[in-house]
Amino acid sequence: MTIGLDLGDRMTEGCVMDATGAVVERFRTRTTRARVVPTVARYPGARVILEVGSQPPWLSRALTAAGCDVIVANARRVRLIAEHDAKSDRLDAKLLARLGRVDPTLLAPIQHRGEQAQRDLSLLRTRASLEVGQSFRAAGASPQGDARFRASASSRTSGR
Repeated sequence: MTIGLDLGDRMTEGCVMDATGAVVERFRTRTTRARVVPTVARYPGARVILEVGSQPPWLSRALTAAGCDVIVANARRVRLIAEHDAKSDRLDAKLLARLGRVDPTLLAPIQHRGEQAQRDLSLLRTRASLEVGQSFRAAGASPQGDARFRASASSRTSGR
């Protein structure tokens, strides 16, 4: 089975396909660990396709722990998803399932950092932002709304 998930901040659309490409089930559920994981875990060993976004890191770890083969698609690099004319969560979920079933390499998959690495990066970004803010205040400038502040903080955490 292959499951395409289109994750929203509040709701998740899912499309389950069998090996022939037939849609076995469609579902819509709240985007919470308590709702999404049990819904998907009904298909043990399923390949689950998610798009890159704010939700996938925690969900990809939870679904992997539940025994699923999780692939995180880089939608910006997949023209079929990014430039699809008929955009809807339901169609996106079906398209993700279809691409994941046929050839996962088409999804330009990415690997999420581990949970500890994500915490460390968040700490570094916060620290860099505070340092830049202190530098601006020391120079008599206000970091709020100043494009130079955002650019400086961004370059410190992205390695540019």
